[in-house]
Amino acid sequence: MVFINGEQVLEGIDKITVIMHPCLDDCYDASKFFMSNRKISIRRIRNRFNNFTYIDIQAEELFHSPNILQNVAHALYSRIKKGGIIINRNAYIETWDKYISQDKDFEITEDFIFRNIRQFIIGISEVEFFFDMSLESISLSNNAIVFDVGTGSGKRTYLDFRKTNKDTRVLKQYFNTIYSPDFTPHFRKSSIDYYNTAEKDKAYNQTKHSLIDSSPYQGRIEFRLTRGNSKYLAIDNIDGTYKEIIQRFTPLLSILYYKYFLNVVLVDTNASTHPVFSSIYNGAKEEKLRYTGKDLLKFKNDGSTRISYNQIVSSYGYLISLLDNDDTIIKHHSMQDARSTHNTLGSRLSRIKHDIDVMNNDDSSENNKMVPKANHSNVNFTTFIDTDCYNNKLAPITTDAILDCH
Repeated sequence: MVFINGEQVLEGIDKITVIMHPCLDDCYDASKFFMSNRKISIRRIRNRFNNFTYIDIQAEELFHSPNILQNVAHALYSRIKKGGIIINRNAYIETWDKYISQDKDFEITEDFIFRNIRQFIIGISEVEFFFDMSLESISLSNNAIVFDVGTGSGKRTYLDFRKTNKDTRVLKQYFNTIYSPDFTPHFRKSSIDYYNTAEKDKAYNQTKHSLIDSSPYQGRIEFRLTRGNSKYLAIDNIDGTYKEIIQRFTPLLSILYYKYFLNVVLVDTNASTHPVFSSIYNGAKEEKLRYTGKDLLKFKNDGSTRISYNQIVSSYGYLISLLDNDDTIIKHHSMQDARSTHNTLGSRLSRIKHDIDVMNNDDSSENNKMVPKANHSNVNFTTFIDTDCYNNKLAPITTDAILDCH
């Protein structure tokens, strides 16, 4: 449950996961990044299929401003202020085993981050929408079949189970949560699920139990949009108020409900308390399988956009130049001067080439298939970059840009 000033929020965005710009890869101090209540957390995934840094922003951090993208900027600003993200001129001439300086060169403002948000993030990895309602209003239909993936329903595999139930929509259960059939524990998240949120919140122990017990809305239906089930996670789609954003996504959420939950998970909708969910539920009855609206911008991945190491360094230099030329930013000088880039930049380049050689891929979160290795100087970021926005912001790729970034 989400409580703001003691009042329960019945619907909203439960989590946004952003993909950080790779030019900030040397700027994190994980020990200072995490919040004690995990409202903001960082995940660095480094393997042959993925080489990105993700930041999870929970619902409680999305109410500082009416604009959701502004709240993303606020979350990043709070981590910069606490020293979790350190932006200085020396980031790309540091060695891997010893930093030249941890001093801040700039007092970055939240407004600067918001105005230049695409210099900090390159895409959205996941968005979760939640709808809290009474437990009595949610039920399974009599013909619903649920496969318990925890016990295996008699040690049968889900595929075997599904073969004998071809004419029904087989849901999955894991512990006390009902999931859409695309869910696989520890591997793939579900598109929709529902559960008793009071039980989970008590176990999590971040909310007063008295508030939880007093709420009549202890059931939750959650929609989860990821790179695997949606092409509409462009940054611009979360720019606006929650009302504006949910209006854009309502037709898409209706399609997901029709595809997985319609006629098996029954909801006694109340238009007065849950107008948005009522629209989603009624829209699902139209039985549409494809989104045809114009309000959502598609995340463009034409397969041609690749970012080289030089571009990453150039982008960081561009960010530094924006900070230098912004009159609202207070500048400081590092206590230590940067050393010659002759050896340190070469060491950094060797390391990044090794990483690229290991992970060259097209991370299609659907099947994670390997692709032939590309040239060492090219990192495949095509899955994540918001192409239209990023191409307009990328700094010119020049030798000066690389050397001037210190």
